[in-house]
Amino acid sequence: MLKNQFITGCFPVRNFEFNCSFQNGLHEELHAHNAGELCLVFSGGGSVIVNNRVFPLMHGQAFIIPRKIPHGFLRFEHTQTCLIHYNDNYLLKDHPEARQVAGYKLLFKKNCGRRDFTPDIILLSPERLSEAKMHVKFMEKELLCRNSGFRTAITGSFISLLMLLAREAENRFKSPAVLPDDIARAVSEIEKHYQEKISIKALADLSNLPRTVFFRRFQKETGFTPLNYITNLRIRQACSRLSESRASITHIAWECGFQDSNYFSRIFKKYAGCPPRRYRKNSRAAVS
Repeated sequence: MLKNQFITGCFPVRNFEFNCSFQNGLHEELHAHNAGELCLVFSGGGSVIVNNRVFPLMHGQAFIIPRKIPHGFLRFEHTQTCLIHYNDNYLLKDHPEARQVAGYKLLFKKNCGRRDFTPDIILLSPERLSEAKMHVKFMEKELLCRNSGFRTAITGSFISLLMLLAREAENRFKSPAVLPDDIARAVSEIEKHYQEKISIKALADLSNLPRTVFFRRFQKETGFTPLNYITNLRIRQACSRLSESRASITHIAWECGFQDSNYFSRIFKKYAGCPPRRYRKNSRAAVS
């Protein structure tokens, strides 16, 4: 996979205009495209600014920014994002079945005005992220080699990637009400009490499942282990507070369920790509 900023190329076909680039640690001022943009975060972290609101960039994320929506990126060193631009007027025009997938409608919001738009950010499980990378690597190879039929091959792979993301969106944006009852109880408990110490055994007991069975079922239904689910939720909450609150980092760590600020800083850097203090500074600079 390409390591530095590199635009692999662009080609038009009847229903799909494809442009793929890889950005490594590169900041971008607010701008907009006359095309849709799919962003995949393969490593590192940073921020994406959409309509002057700051959202965390984290390893494993995927999201869509529609055409003409102002946005910018603050990427930290060693952060790699893959950006794919496409013609959203014709996207999947010949594939009406795909448009009926609930996750597709979540990803490609049509009824939201430009000023009201906020991206629905999916956090891919390691397995799904690996699949997404395989699709991108295949498209990159086809675009570089340009063998006969490469346009059709890339278009097919991109559609497969979109369906992977649509299915993940359908799962990730499920409310506890549509999860199986046993796992729904655990998810609700986590979302209500993420600021407190949460025992995996207590979650298993709440679900009326043996711990090992609960662990497998939770991962199957959410895509994450219980601990990773809890940590991701806490880090997302911490990102929001660091951007919007003037509270101390120690206080924010405590508010988000981390009782040791040093541990919080290590985990935050692992997930968000930089220490909390730097994340706060860059997030505020992005919208100033």
